[in-house]
Amino acid sequence: MSGCTDEFDVYSSYTSHMSRCHKNQAVINVSYLQRDDVCEDNTNCSDSECSSSDDSEENVYTRHIALFLLKLQESCMLPCSTIQTIVDGMKEIVTLANKSTLEKVNNVCTSNNICPDIHKHLIAAASDNVFDNAFSELETDWKRKQYYKENCHFVEPQTIRYNPENPLVTDSFQYISLLDSLRVLLQNKDILSQILAPVESKPHIVSSFSDGVIYQQHPIYQAHPKALQLVLYADEFDVVNPLGVHASVHKILAFYFTIANISRHLQSKKDVIQLLALCNSSDVKSHGLKAVADIIFDDIQVLEQQGIEVPDSKEQLYGSVVYIVGDNLNSHMIGGFNGSFGPKVVCLCRWNRIIFWPSLLHDPLYKTLFFYF
Repeated sequence: MSGCTDEFDVYSSYTSHMSRCHKNQAVINVSYLQRDDVCEDNTNCSDSECSSSDDSEENVYTRHIALFLLKLQESCMLPCSTIQTIVDGMKEIVTLANKSTLEKVNNVCTSNNICPDIHKHLIAAASDNVFDNAFSELETDWKRKQYYKENCHFVEPQTIRYNPENPLVTDSFQYISLLDSLRVLLQNKDILSQILAPVESKPHIVSSFSDGVIYQQHPIYQAHPKALQLVLYADEFDVVNPLGVHASVHKILAFYFTIANISRHLQSKKDVIQLLALCNSSDVKSHGLKAVADIIFDDIQVLEQQGIEVPDSKEQLYGSVVYIVGDNLNSHMIGGFNGSFGPKVVCLCRWNRIIFWPSLLHDPLYKTLFFYF
């Protein structure tokens, strides 16, 4: 803009500035720039995330209604019963609107003495309700789930037993294939473009993991600079009232992952964090994390050694886990360290405050593996 020296990193700030200070100037189309809403949510990727080989008018309406209902369920957190009420109401409104349209078309044809053949064709065209097929496919919760599985990029969870060799031990956990999830993510062109064309780092500034020494010395990233950088995260949550009497009974340990190759402002967004595994915390206390770690490690080995194919390309994309994040309790549990809390213990290890504070002032005693077990 001539005479204007303002610069903006956020598109909404740029448009606000244009509307305030340059009302007579056209807003530049920045659709080619990196967007702030890569995969805004799992239902917002529309055609790329939920597509059908048949692009007829009926299927287009069905797809958009399905995405709308999925967004209400997943983003707005509406229960299935409320979704069902909305579907029933929409179906009734569309039926009444279609009936009213038929009556109006019929009255206009009759009052204007329209030719019977044309009259018949107009009534047939007005009777062709494109919403009928959509509501017939999405009228129940079961049908909606089947539609999502068949038409959207759905990764089926796997039931994995902790001890498959012992038929008496039936405890299991749910695992969502890491490789399949990555294949689905890479079908999103925005995410794939950021992975294949990473932002160059500034010299002498450590702004991400790829600027550190560990990354530079890692054999996978030395051989494949564009390899996927996976970040694992573990946390526990209760599926019931955490203040209730059954709080600890239904506690779930969840594992997630995200890709550190994408822009930093997107890495912590809920919509790009993918679920990896769900385990009952009581089962983890009984059987440990070995079974969970083994199946995750198997997928990581395939990713490191064989890689996965990039969509619309013969190129293989490799990757590895760069680090695991979590709160103190889960981080120590994954590492096999002491995970108990106490007012006299510092940093969840065997250091206590009696020897900790004097050592800071006089003769520091460095921690060893002995203090963690």
